[in-house]
Amino acid sequence: MALHIIEHNDGLEVSGNLTFDNMGFLKRTIEHKMSQNEFFTVSLDKLDSIDPQCAKTLERLFQKVVRENKALKIIGLENESIMPAMRATNTSYILCDDRV
Repeated sequence: MALHIIEHNDGLEVSGNLTFDNMGFLKRTIEHKMSQNEFFTVSLDKLDSIDPQCAKTLERLFQKVVRENKALKIIGLENESIMPAMRATNTSYILCDDRV
């Protein structure tokens, strides 16, 4: 399944498969939104899969936002489809279990 991004007032809902090929688009979208907001939410609850490289890219993006004294809330801790890749890359700590 292709990557789908639905924009809400205070965040994004991402569904489909997050791969190396489409991670750049998601990263640019998040960076753009974070340049306009101090707080932003990204839900990965509906992702079917995530490449390990993408998990590391999300981690770097999360850390960058923290360094800028902003807040990026990444929801997806309860999504068992992405947890194996998140655990394997030691990036699951960036996820929270809140639901959108």
